[in-house]
Amino acid sequence: MKTDFPVEHVVKGMPVTMEAFIALLIFALPIAFLGFGIYWLIRRKKRREEKEFDEYMKQRKQTPALRRN
Repeated sequence: MKTDFPVEHVVKGMPVTMEAFIALLIFALPIAFLGFGIYWLIRRKKRREEKEFDEYMKQRKQTPALRRN
């Protein structure tokens, strides 16, 4: 089976799979790292808010409740 894939733009002696690997390193990995970084920052903020809320509720339970007369 012969394919007529144009290989003029590929560096001589460099297989097409290597070109695909380089494209993956240049484009896909930075996008993936950026996405994961954004996810990590959002998750960190959410965890901090949950921790602050838990501390607030714990502090609220320790203070005596105000009674209405």
